[in-house]
Amino acid sequence: MLGTSITFAQVSVTFPTISGAVGSSKTADILVGDLTGQNVTSYQFSMNYDNSKVEVTGVTVAGTKSEVGQISYNADVTNGVLTVAWANSQALTGSGILLKININFKAAGTTALTPSSFLFNNGVPAANLTAGQATAASVQVYVEDVTTSGLNSEFLIPIKTTQIVAGDNILSFNFNGTFDPAKLEITGWSYEQDALGIGGQVSINTDNTAGTVSLAWAKGTAISGTGTLVYLKAKAKVKGSSTVNITSFMYNTGSPAVVTAAGTVTLTNKKPAFAAATDTKTVNENAALAFTVVATDGDSDALTYSATGLPTGATFNTSTGAFAWTPSYTQAGVYTVVFKANDGTVDSDPLTVTITVNDVNRTPTISLNPAGPFTVAEGQLLTFTVVASDPDTDNTITVSASGVPSGATFNTSTKVFSWTPLFNQAGSYNVLFTVKDNKNAMATVPASITVTNTNTPPSFAVAGAKQMPDTTILGGKNLIFTYKAIDAEGDNISYFLQDPKPEGAIIVSSTGVFGWKPSNKQAGKWQIVVLASDGVFSTPSRIAYVTVIPDTKVETEEIPASFELYQNYPNPFNPTTSIKFGLPKESHVRLSVYTILGQEVATLVNNVMSAGYHTVNFDASNLPSGMYIYKIDAGDFSQIKKMLLMK
Repeated sequence: MLGTSITFAQVSVTFPTISGAVGSSKTADILVGDLTGQNVTSYQFSMNYDNSKVEVTGVTVAGTKSEVGQISYNADVTNGVLTVAWANSQALTGSGILLKININFKAAGTTALTPSSFLFNNGVPAANLTAGQATAASVQVYVEDVTTSGLNSEFLIPIKTTQIVAGDNILSFNFNGTFDPAKLEITGWSYEQDALGIGGQVSINTDNTAGTVSLAWAKGTAISGTGTLVYLKAKAKVKGSSTVNITSFMYNTGSPAVVTAAGTVTLTNKKPAFAAATDTKTVNENAALAFTVVATDGDSDALTYSATGLPTGATFNTSTGAFAWTPSYTQAGVYTVVFKANDGTVDSDPLTVTITVNDVNRTPTISLNPAGPFTVAEGQLLTFTVVASDPDTDNTITVSASGVPSGATFNTSTKVFSWTPLFNQAGSYNVLFTVKDNKNAMATVPASITVTNTNTPPSFAVAGAKQMPDTTILGGKNLIFTYKAIDAEGDNISYFLQDPKPEGAIIVSSTGVFGWKPSNKQAGKWQIVVLASDGVFSTPSRIAYVTVIPDTKVETEEIPASFELYQNYPNPFNPTTSIKFGLPKESHVRLSVYTILGQEVATLVNNVMSAGYHTVNFDASNLPSGMYIYKIDAGDFSQIKKMLLMK
């Protein structure tokens, strides 16, 4: 529009001015003015430099405004060009460090860091650019860090250089520096035996109010080497650290080029100290103990005291160092208390005081609850508690027992004695209980126990007893089993068969060996019960069911060549059927019947059988209709077949 002027905002962008020693690396800041309200969501630029002096190897975004967003760059060290592009969905705000560039210093000299182009967004706002500069110097002059102690005591601050060579022809140097006048005072300069500048002429000008120093040196012959050029003399005014900075330095009229580095002067505090590191004190229980710890301070600072590990009841005055304690009767032992003094800045080394509290030990007490003596019958439980205590409650006590009968227990934690005497333990017993404290004082109490005799019947239901399980046997085969009952008193046991018993069944009274060879005529299920007697009481065994199978027989003298299992006949059947199998040799045979789900419902054979053909009858009267599986296991041979029960 005619007559209208448009003013575009400008944002300053300042490229860094930096110096460094040849062979070193640094990061340098690109600074940006206030971006608030400029809606800057991207920027791009190129920067040129002399790659014979430095190399710009990349960028660093951490701690800069470009930390969030996408950045890409190309560090072309061959041509001395750095190209950068950045973008983000959110606009930048505020001023500060836009980006950091990474610089390697290659060779002595100076190069401009010249931005050849810089665009915010598509050019708005405009960038007001200031070029930077990078200087690589072959020599570094620096202030060496110094640590000293003692206020107003003069000390030396070395001004040092890295390698200078004869070819540099150094005949003079001068520098300006700054320091904190509230902490330091520069009093002059000095040569020491190792100073490179020894023999030269020096002039110095110090301002201890402004905190500045200027020094000039010259000599008729050139100097070279590495080390201290000259020393500044100084005094510390206060404790703490102060930076001494070289603001400018020049060899000759500027060659060789130099970079500088500041140093730190630290005045250390003289910490307070005790006369000794350890001390010992001894006191009896309930007696007063008092002493005072005293430290000295080389700086004459006011001291305060602290203590760790104070026993219960002890007091300590942190201003005077006074300790006081009257230990109670429960506090015998050794205590370690660590004392320290503090001058307001630092603690002293510790003073460790070992306090021994002597104890006059008292004898513990012990009794029984109930008091005893005790009488118990065999097989009955006897329990009582041992009650023990110590009047010195800081003691620990242990209670033990001697003469404990076999099978009895004494719990040293609960102090409970427990015993159920066996039926062979009638008699008199004496158990001695002892309480002992940790200082070897002890007391005892006896417990007199009388166990009366009780007779009990033999038992088949305890560990070690044996009684016959349910068994299936073929007619004409021997059945032998040894019964064993246990008598708690160890009485001799006799064994008898309880009536009714099958014909031919016998048992050896003294050994419990049962024997029976049923005939085929005794086919069926028989009950066997054995009585065990100790001469007073008798105990029956479990009912053992013995099933005699008469129908399993060798059908012919012919011996099959291999194991065979035949299909049952008839099939389907209701309710009985026959199962035939052949054995080429004598084998242990197990023939079982299962439901279609694998549940065993009958065992038809489970014994050793001779070679030949055998037939077994299966009665399924008590089973529901359905498909069943029968399986034979004979030696290594195993086979199954199916049969159908239809009712």
